Amino acid sequence: MRILLVGSRILPFRHSGDKNFWLDIIAGLQHLGHDLEIVTVMLDDVPNDGLPLHRVSPIPMFLRPDLRFNPKFRFVAGTSNYASKTLTLPRLMNELRSLRREFEPDVIHFVENYGPAAAGLRAASGRVPMAISAPTYQPNRPFYDLFLRASFSSFDKVVPFSDAYGQRLLDIGLRPERIHRIRWGVDMNRFTPPSDEEREHTRSNRSISRSRIDASSDPGCG
Repeated sequence: MRILLVGSRILPFRHSGDKNFWLDIIAGLQHLGHDLEIVTVMLDDVPNDGLPLHRVSPIPMFLRPDLRFNPKFRFVAGTSNYASKTLTLPRLMNELRSLRREFEPDVIHFVENYGPAAAGLRAASGRVPMAISAPTYQPNRPFYDLFLRASFSSFDKVVPFSDAYGQRLLDIGLRPERIHRIRWGVDMNRFTPPSDEEREHTRSNRSISRSRIDASSDPGCG
């Protein structure tokens, strides 16, 4: 199968949680014999290191100070918002049209959500089936459900990473046949939880009592 992946800051090395996940998926798909091309929206100037990357330069929008990023990565703050993604979408659509002709993908899968403006993506994909990953749900934003439905409107399949999110998509009006849940979890063949003895040993080494709980200062974590 010829698969076209589309996302932001898909780099040829491990650098952040969800993108590390996709590096493993890419390696697995290639191992199974699938042909992949990857469209990555980013400002980073790094070599491809063997990955079939096609860069699209985003249009940064610095709306407010973003405390998620330190000064070295302030450029990421300017592209990690829906204003930037919306302005960049025409560039992304041009790249999709080009690769649709050259690569002739069997499916286009978006690993990022580009907001309600993504409702126009069908014009770039033609008749190629499209799917999109749906890892997180953030209902505390104004008109969130309305914009979320619009952002999914061009896609044949929406892939939530949990049963709860799949149910929420049903609640906001997506048809069941469009939802294909794939749970996002831990590979237990590579990572195993510590035993009680190992936990106790770590607590002892770090002088952490059983009653102590460390809460993250970032309310968006977890």
